[in-house]
Amino acid sequence: LPQTDPCCRRCALPLSIVERQASLCRQCERSDPPQDQSRIPWRYECPVDRMIQNYKYHGTRAQGAALARNWLKGAGAPGPLPSALIPAPMDPQRLRERGFSQTAELAEWLSRATGVPVLAGRLQRHGGYQAQASLSRSERRRNLRDAFFVAGSAPLPDHVALVEDVVTTGATAEAMGHCLRRAGVVRLEVWALARTP
Repeated sequence: LPQTDPCCRRCALPLSIVERQASLCRQCERSDPPQDQSRIPWRYECPVDRMIQNYKYHGTRAQGAALARNWLKGAGAPGPLPSALIPAPMDPQRLRERGFSQTAELAEWLSRATGVPVLAGRLQRHGGYQAQASLSRSERRRNLRDAFFVAGSAPLPDHVALVEDVVTTGATAEAMGHCLRRAGVVRLEVWALARTP
């Protein structure tokens, strides 16, 4: 499978030879994203892209499960594990249409592999936002302004991992990350299957 390594430790973008010494891409040096680390083993290229599309849009769960089972091997040895996995929430209308949440399933599979519990339902998304697929990075950022919220009054753990399927521009992960930081998360990781180079 197409590996992301060597990649930026914060957003998992491939690094140029110059950037490898700092282990940060120029974008992260300039923008300071909310996540401390991203663990994303594969590039969103063939065959990973097709496997994720089959899982996500056609309900071929075996392909999603295969990627999740191999995630730990691909992502490398973790540092200290987070206290909880938080699946990225779906737009309520899209969830009704698809019938399942791929990020919730991925979080459950990763929980079984790592022993880290899933904290489902705390991070939620307001409905009615435009689908991100056709938008540029700046449009995605504008579209996601105030799209997410933390439900409930119980404090979140200090160290959590946000579970996504694919990180494309990073705008969605960034919006969710800022929301979790405002809710008191101290250390934030992004765990995903693939990163669009």
